[in-house]
Amino acid sequence: MTQVIVVFTDHAARSAAPIEAAGGRVTGGMDIAFMPVAFAMVPEQAVRGLERNPNVAGVYPDAIATVDPAASSQTTPWGIARIEAQAAATAGLDAADQSQVQVAVIDTGIDYDHEDLRNNVDWGVRVTSGQECWWVFCWPTEERSYGKEAADDDNGHGTHVAGTVAAEDNGLGVVGVAPHVSLYSVKVLDYSGSAPYSVIITGMDEAVRGPDGVIGTEDDADILSMSLSGPTQGGLCDAVNSATAAGSVVVAAAGNSGDGDTATDDVRYPAKCAGAIAVAATDSTDDTPSWSAEGPAVDVAAPGVSVYSTARGNGYTTMSGTSMATPHVSGTVALLLAQDLQDGSRDLSPDDVRTRLVQSTDDVTAAGFDYDTGHGIPIVDQVLGVAQEPTAIGETGRVTVSQSSRDQWHTVALSNTYTNPVVVMEPPSYNGDHALHVRVRNVAPDSFEFRLEEWLVADGAHTSETVSYMVVEAGSHTLADGRTLEAGTVAVGEANDVVAFDTQFGATPVVLSQTQTVVEADPVVTRMKDVSKDGFTVRLQEEEARGGHATETVGYVAIAMGDSVVDGAALRVATTPNAVTHDWYRIDFGSQSYGTTPVFLAAQQTADGGDPAGLRYRSLGSSGVDVKVEEERSADSEVGHTSEVVGYVVLGEAGTLYGY
Repeated sequence: MTQVIVVFTDHAARSAAPIEAAGGRVTGGMDIAFMPVAFAMVPEQAVRGLERNPNVAGVYPDAIATVDPAASSQTTPWGIARIEAQAAATAGLDAADQSQVQVAVIDTGIDYDHEDLRNNVDWGVRVTSGQECWWVFCWPTEERSYGKEAADDDNGHGTHVAGTVAAEDNGLGVVGVAPHVSLYSVKVLDYSGSAPYSVIITGMDEAVRGPDGVIGTEDDADILSMSLSGPTQGGLCDAVNSATAAGSVVVAAAGNSGDGDTATDDVRYPAKCAGAIAVAATDSTDDTPSWSAEGPAVDVAAPGVSVYSTARGNGYTTMSGTSMATPHVSGTVALLLAQDLQDGSRDLSPDDVRTRLVQSTDDVTAAGFDYDTGHGIPIVDQVLGVAQEPTAIGETGRVTVSQSSRDQWHTVALSNTYTNPVVVMEPPSYNGDHALHVRVRNVAPDSFEFRLEEWLVADGAHTSETVSYMVVEAGSHTLADGRTLEAGTVAVGEANDVVAFDTQFGATPVVLSQTQTVVEADPVVTRMKDVSKDGFTVRLQEEEARGGHATETVGYVAIAMGDSVVDGAALRVATTPNAVTHDWYRIDFGSQSYGTTPVFLAAQQTADGGDPAGLRYRSLGSSGVDVKVEEERSADSEVGHTSEVVGYVVLGEAGTLYGY
């Protein structure tokens, strides 16, 4: 005997008779409303004959589906920023609008009393796989219990997915794509993250019917978010078709079965079903990890690597997988349907939703459709038709000055006006050989002052040097290429101070830091270490022979790494190996050309050498630059410095930086 899923041609044809005539026994499914199906135990040799019955559309083994993540103050996760979910506010979608949309998370359940989810989880159902036996044969049964308490998460996967869809905008933890939508916790996967197809189909039926158990009413799930996959069709495509016919949009994970070869088709079910929106994964540089399934069924891609979201037990954690990419798209669809419902009626069909998604993407790989990212990454403002005009969030430039004395200050007039600008301005060029760094003060909405600052062992006068600067409005921003940038200030003294980012970066960014004040006139530099995707450590460092410095305001700019073109200018943000010392080190800018006078900023990301030191550069051109660590000589004449990691930003053209 074998457990099967029998799909009938229509509801009128559904009957136990052909199953019993084949020597089998119906085990469940006869009460499923959204599709004509029955679950049964039948003799293996009778399957072929049952398939030939004119009332039967298909007979499938009751396979197992699983979840398979690839890895393990309020923060905006990098994926939320990447798809520009904040555009919901621009579209005028308030909490009342979003709450009209029901997203069923068909998964391991949801931690319904989590601080970031408790107000959005409105209903739950638990479909579990029990067991009954007949003679020597046993089969799974579908046992149901209702209420969000019954559908509590005993694995953690569903809670993580739910947070990406709809973590509340409450100042805690994280924020989801659609932070006010209604969540249905449909628990079909057990504590190990697996379930028979029959249980999953039963859960889909419960979601489509909604809390009142009736298809076609206002509480039916608008979206089925399915971060699970199985190897065979096994009736799932019939279930997807039935769900979409009832009006539910099915968004499904493509699977973590990829091999990095687009010539193979690795997409799993139900994502491979024609009626589902299949979602692949991308990382913070818009690349697809090798494990993200590729194939012609992939519709779109979304952030799925190192995604930070809610965890069971009122916690938060980072996970990776197409499971994590899928809720970004489910949340985007929720916002689209919330917009559609603003006039009181829903007009968009599941096919209309798919069309809007694939026409509103950032095409991150080869132009047009491809097998690894489909049509690209759906961008919320494009999906909602409210593409935002870029906003000036900063600017870059280059200045060449000499220093007649330590008391001379130079003024830079800014092209734009800001509310709370942060200035970073290092390193200077190397025309004069006295150790040198840059000091900034009087940062104003439309200008700032700086000087070329020698250490006190020198006289303070210095020959002409060129230095680049970057000014960024404090806060979190998304550049035109989708990368995240954060600027802020912190009060820092000579003790190490830990700075936590407000934005969650997908990977370790490059951090540039600079004093913004002159509380004490003695020369000083900032030194950083322990740079990670979560934050960094920074301190002030005076001359070795003096030491001690008053607390100053230090500004920082953290930028996600990668090569791209931003607003027409080539941009590279990267780090060197731990290899930059007091000797000149050549940085190769890679394949992009940055023109004859690029903007170049850099800072040490480590503090492996303890002596006070800054950076200098020379031979800056379109393809590279030389850098070295430069120690001061107040305590001794020795200037040897151990190796450091240097983070740098090179931009092909100075000008305004725009946020999107």
